[in-house]
Amino acid sequence: MKFIDIHTHKRIRDKVEVFSLNNVLVNENEVLSKDKYYSVGIHPWYVAEYKFDEYIDLFKSYFENKNVIAVGEIGLDKFKENFDLQIKYFEYQLKFAEENQLPVIIHCVKSFEEIIKILSEFNFKNPIIFHRYGGNSQITTRLLNFNSYFSFGDSALNEKSSSQRILKQIPLDRLFLETDDSNINLKEIYSKTAQLKEITLDNLLTAIIENYNKIFKNISNL
Repeated sequence: MKFIDIHTHKRIRDKVEVFSLNNVLVNENEVLSKDKYYSVGIHPWYVAEYKFDEYIDLFKSYFENKNVIAVGEIGLDKFKENFDLQIKYFEYQLKFAEENQLPVIIHCVKSFEEIIKILSEFNFKNPIIFHRYGGNSQITTRLLNFNSYFSFGDSALNEKSSSQRILKQIPLDRLFLETDDSNINLKEIYSKTAQLKEITLDNLLTAIIENYNKIFKNISNL
C-alpha cells in the first residue's frame, strides 16, 4: 500500500511506496513534470504579485495539463496584507473548482469564520481539504457539515500541539496526512497518527487511500 502525501512543496522523486500531490504556487511559474500529479492555486500570501486578469489567465493555463487534479492551495490568512483581495481570489478559485468539478486544498490562518461564511454562501459541495489543519474542536464540528477533509503534518508529532487532540477527533474517513514544506519523514507522521488513533498502520493506510480514491475517483485512482 502507498503512503499518500496529500500536500507537499518538496520536489523529491516519489519512492515506490509514496504518492505525493505536489503543490504549485502560480506566481512561481513552475514547469510541470509528466510523471507527477499537482494541485495549483493562487496562494493568499501572493495575491498582489500580478494584475487580477493576468494572474487568473496564468492560473487557468495550468489546468490544461491533465496532471493538475486539484485547486490549491487557496484560502485566507489574516497575518498577511490585502485581505479583501485574498477574498476576491479565493472566491474566484472556488467558482473555478466548482465549474470544473475539482477538489480544493485550503490554507486558513485565523480566518475560519470568513471561510465558513463563503463556503455556506456558495453552497459549496466539492471536496475540501484543509491542509495543515489548525482549527479547534468547535470549528471542526462546523466544518464537518461540508464535504471537508483535514490534513495534518509535522504538528502531529508535537506533544505540546493542540493538533494531536484535534487529530483524534477527526473521523478516519475525513483524514489526510502531509509533509507540506517540512523535512519530516512522511512515515513518521503516519506512525504517530496510527498511535494517536489507536489503530494499526495498515488500517490507517487503507483509510487514507480510500479517502483519496473517493475524492479523485474520476481523475486519478490509486
